[in-house]
Amino acid sequence: MDDLLPIGAFSRATLISANTLRSYHESGLLEPAVVDPRTGYRGYRVTQLGDAAVIRDLRALDVPLAEIRAVLAARDPAVTRRILTEHQARMRERQARTEQILSTMNSLLADPALVTRLAVTERTFPAMPAFTVTGEASESSFATFLDDAYQRLTVTLERAGAEGNA
Repeated sequence: MDDLLPIGAFSRATLISANTLRSYHESGLLEPAVVDPRTGYRGYRVTQLGDAAVIRDLRALDVPLAEIRAVLAARDPAVTRRILTEHQARMRERQARTEQILSTMNSLLADPALVTRLAVTERTFPAMPAFTVTGEASESSFATFLDDAYQRLTVTLERAGAEGNA
């Protein structure tokens, strides 16, 4: 049992905080070789330094714990490649979204009035007749529904002798 490292020494050797190591233990990602039942002290084997390095490196890339668990369980370069490829695609999507946000921010910084809303005022109008068109439309047919509704309203207003724009 000479190859056991207490959590503090293992933490320094792996550059992973003791609190994070405890969390990895609780989640089943990196379980210590020994846990003293009386004190709860954790001991790690020197051979676990490799797994800890893999975890540290993948976490630095924001790879989720479940995927790191799959990499460690498989110990197969093909599985690792697949997981990293999928993670890379997610990161590219996140990057594109971040770039879109930054672009919008630049526009808003150039003209902050675009997000500075005008004050809302409340007005009361006397009752008046209104024409409506009701119906159901899917998203794909909504534009057609609106065109038809405007045409029907225009014809109805013209027949009623209403003045103004429809």
